[in-house]
Amino acid sequence: MNQLTEGRKPQTKCARFTSLLAFFNFAKNNLDPDFINPCDSPMLRKLFRTKVKTQFDILEKETVDEIIFRTNKMRDRLILELMARGAMRIGEVLKIVPTI
Repeated sequence: MNQLTEGRKPQTKCARFTSLLAFFNFAKNNLDPDFINPCDSPMLRKLFRTKVKTQFDILEKETVDEIIFRTNKMRDRLILELMARGAMRIGEVLKIVPTI
């Protein structure tokens, strides 16, 4: 399994391990009930699990409005407004160009 996932991202390692585990479970359930799944060990599960993602706190609408209206520069206010109301990322906002 290490050779199969060498140099890959942790998410890819987990996905490949999960697919292999599902394949062996399918073989065990449908073909041979006495088959022992080689991926069904606590050590392998621990080795190939993904990291827990952190959940970001979402700001309330009133807080976002307060931040926008306290901004002095018109450009910054427009950027914040597009990000908040249009659900745009900073890269998307900065790529906007006026058409003439």
